[in-house]
Amino acid sequence: MDSEYSVDALPSGGKANFTRAAKAWHSMSGEHIKRMMIEEFGEPLSSVWQALRPTTRNLVERALTTTSTTRKNSHGKVRPPASVPYDARAEAELRRLLSALDNRLRARDAASLDDAQQNHLRRLIETCAAVLLAQAQAAESFAQLLERAFAGHDYARVDAIADALTALPPISEVCELARHTDKAVRAVALEALALTSTSKLAELLGDPVDAPLVRHALLTQAFEYGNNEARWIIEAVDEMEAFEDMDGVMMD
Repeated sequence: MDSEYSVDALPSGGKANFTRAAKAWHSMSGEHIKRMMIEEFGEPLSSVWQALRPTTRNLVERALTTTSTTRKNSHGKVRPPASVPYDARAEAELRRLLSALDNRLRARDAASLDDAQQNHLRRLIETCAAVLLAQAQAAESFAQLLERAFAGHDYARVDAIADALTALPPISEVCELARHTDKAVRAVALEALALTSTSKLAELLGDPVDAPLVRHALLTQAFEYGNNEARWIIEAVDEMEAFEDMDGVMMD
């Protein structure tokens, strides 16, 4: 290109204005492209996307625009984005978005999408699932992710979700997941409880709702994993309950 037509040939003020205009155009163009990419899949997916708060939409967009080198691991799965402060509303919105994306892929007219559209839709689904896993704290989110993984026979993903269960959510949420109607989901949650810190489990022994599940996890730790701390806690609880029962008989 001739120098007289280059940006460097502009006066300093002109170059600054040109740069600002170029950045603004690029931003508007990118947002337009993102909107068109979602709208091409029609309703109700488009409405679900538009209803997202900017905070939630940005989580997905940042994950989508991450380079493929950093997005994928050796198995070609999208890595969860870097950790961000927990946002319960964002988690709920991500669940709705993932459901809408899954439903669009299963829709009767999904076969009418061309290869590029189907690839983009699958990338959106993969990214949304990864972002949800990174944000998940609620039993409902883990249940949705596990049900999808089991339905797709994606046992590597099941393992990844199970790993997250032992580190991310409150134990009460894992207990809630262990009461799920799906047997496979319950099994994953029970295993996660059995791998939870013994001291953290002991804190919930007084909870009238979660105590039976916590006791089951402690028994697993004691007699299947040979955890002496868990065995001592179980024995202490049994002795206390026996004493209380005896005390109650004497009072009668």
